Amino acid sequence: MSDLRSSYLGLVLMTGPFEHVLGLIPKGVLAGLFWYMGSSALFGSGVTALFLYLIRDKSLTSPSEPLHKVRKSRIMMWLTFELLGFAATFAITNTIAAIGE
Repeated sequence: MSDLRSSYLGLVLMTGPFEHVLGLIPKGVLAGLFWYMGSSALFGSGVTALFLYLIRDKSLTSPSEPLHKVRKSRIMMWLTFELLGFAATFAITNTIAAIGE
């Protein structure tokens, strides 16, 4: 599905009739859905892959791993940059500057 169609579908689903249908879904079902989506996104994340590469024993990684060609200091620098970006985004969303506030 293209991004444009996906955006239109999201817009349609935010209208009144669909919000009513969404309100009929038990909160536990939605919580489980978001828990599953979050955990699957966490295990498929590039940040998680880099972190696991750094803490994993070298003998347990495949010799064909492309990260072997990159210095660990560069990987740590990139991982720090990504985590700082996440922290900044998280901090902004918890202030009055957030769009939804």
